[in-house]
Amino acid sequence: FNHCGIFRVEGGRPTVVEAIGDRVQQTPLPLFLARDTAAQLSVGRLEDAALATAGARAAVRYLGRPYDDAFLP
Repeated sequence: FNHCGIFRVEGGRPTVVEAIGDRVQQTPLPLFLARDTAAQLSVGRLEDAALATAGARAAVRYLGRPYDDAFLP
């Protein structure tokens, strides 16, 4: 894999929280999928719904934070 994101629904619309460009951002799902040129896509789902919800909520706290390809703070 070369990229991943965390799926969540915001305002009734499917979105993906992802680190892309220079910051963590929330991208509409159609745009996230259209940008991908990979021949294959994988989707994973946590069995524990409460844990999945908590993870998606935690991801939102990172929105707007700086990001770079070297994973440096």
